Amino acid sequence: METVDGQTQVNRYDAEGLRYEMEENGRLVQFIFSGREVAVETNDAGINRLIRGHELIISDAEYARTYYHYAADEIGSITYLTDDEGDVLNRYEYDAWGNITEQEETVPNRFKYTGQQLDPITQQYYLRARFYNPVISRFTQEDEYRDDGLNLQDMGTVVVSL
Repeated sequence: METVDGQTQVNRYDAEGLRYEMEENGRLVQFIFSGREVAVETNDAGINRLIRGHELIISDAEYARTYYHYAADEIGSITYLTDDEGDVLNRYEYDAWGNITEQEETVPNRFKYTGQQLDPITQQYYLRARFYNPVISRFTQEDEYRDDGLNLQDMGTVVVSL
């Protein structure tokens, strides 16, 4: 994909549809997954390991030998990134659709709204099966999920009388 201003991004996916490799303007970034979540990110600067619980907790940048701690809000959006001393390095605020309304960033971080990766070139969030564009508040691809006919939500209104 090439943007109007000449930036390029090429995504490569594995058999499960997970993006394992991305080229941003010729710079290669590779991802190793644990389940469906990124566990390791590598690029020409080195390796960045990510530790997750229910949400993203900490990253260990091998090239700098530093740990970054993530603070998230109630929907998992990264609001602060701190160092070992507790000093705030990055700060983010979002509107309801994932647009960044305020950002102070001193270290690179691609995890933002709801803890998902924001691609710097496309400015869209990568959510495994599809991309989300916060500017138009829409996914840019059709949902892969196909109804199997067993979903009670598809059976119309159910009236229950007691």
